[in-house]
Amino acid sequence: MKRNSGLIGWIVLIVGLLCSVRGGAVDVGSAAALRDALGNATVSGNVVMLTGDVSLSSTLNITGGTMILDLNGMQISITKNKAEAKCISVTGGTLEITGGGFISAQTTGTEWFSDRAAIALSYDGGTVRIYRATFNAIASDGTAYTLDPNNDYTVDNMIPAGAYMTNSSDYGSTGLVSSSITVALTNYNVSYNTSGGTTTNPGTPSYTIETPDLTLPTVTKNGYTFADWKS
Repeated sequence: MKRNSGLIGWIVLIVGLLCSVRGGAVDVGSAAALRDALGNATVSGNVVMLTGDVSLSSTLNITGGTMILDLNGMQISITKNKAEAKCISVTGGTLEITGGGFISAQTTGTEWFSDRAAIALSYDGGTVRIYRATFNAIASDGTAYTLDPNNDYTVDNMIPAGAYMTNSSDYGSTGLVSSSITVALTNYNVSYNTSGGTTTNPGTPSYTIETPDLTLPTVTKNGYTFADWKS
């Protein structure tokens, strides 16, 4: 009887260890699953918008699907004591990040000979496009990575045309070691040459890659009929 009790005890211990390992990350493969994992969020189609700050206990692991994460000025963060802190990991699917909010990772506590990283966003597979967001990383006894591309990816693979890092030019990095990095949209100014005509409406003076519609002015000029604009 004692032998059987001991066996049951070992089985319970092994199962507990397996659950602990699997509980290190929450796999997300759809916009609805991302909404559920975040809690303070809504979903419309493949767009997930934060409605409040989110403090994670486990890494969000994007494994598949196509989704747009609109931070909406809010923050997603994770803090680990004497353990690696990784906020979001992308291993598959497509994740686009916008909304101008924050993604943060922090480790606390120190131990001898330890190197526990704080990683705001890890990129190991799939597709990542960052349009507007700030990434923060603070490591008490390890390396802080704001953006951590692996498997031959670089930071440049994460920043699409029309966006740029405001406080770094290290696009070739395979692990951006920094405490904070911000990605913003390039603002394109538009000038109109009316060739002596008069515009009846001002038109869009500038735009970004997120501008939904570009309004062009119409032009009037005596003796002429306005046809269209030519770039």
